[in-house]
Amino acid sequence: MSVDLYLPSTLDATICLKAKDINKSLDQNIAREIENQFGNTFRKAGYIRPGSTRLIKRSLCGKYNTSDFTGKLFIDVRFRCDIYLPKDGQQVEIRVRSINKIGILGVTENGKLTVMISKKYQEATPEVLNQVSVGQRVLVAIKHFKINGQNNTIVAIADLVEILEGVYQNYQ
Repeated sequence: MSVDLYLPSTLDATICLKAKDINKSLDQNIAREIENQFGNTFRKAGYIRPGSTRLIKRSLCGKYNTSDFTGKLFIDVRFRCDIYLPKDGQQVEIRVRSINKIGILGVTENGKLTVMISKKYQEATPEVLNQVSVGQRVLVAIKHFKINGQNNTIVAIADLVEILEGVYQNYQ
């Protein structure tokens, strides 16, 4: 059950180009700078998938900062990218990483969403939770989430919906 967690979005930003990047391949340099600044990062909008940024529109003329002599040009851009931001109630497939007295900890395939299934506040019965093993894939429904920009992850609390498969022998 592979569900694409990313949604196409349009964002506005101001990027800074060095003087050496202001040449006849300006649009390619702007696209490269957008990818460098925004790809594989966490913003208020969510996690931006690397390699998904595409320049849509740019200002015709940029702005120079006249207080320094670096020759940097600030350009307003609009770009499209794939963003992941979970929604309450959304079902997500995770791989179980660890189990302890508090609950079950798992991550999505891309490793950007860490999910905690609390045993105390779980809707599933304890018998069902005891069937889960490290390395299994499980389907969960997100209750609440928080973007953790320092660790480059989104942390979520979820309910167990379904156990999808058995344990892998070589799971690490």
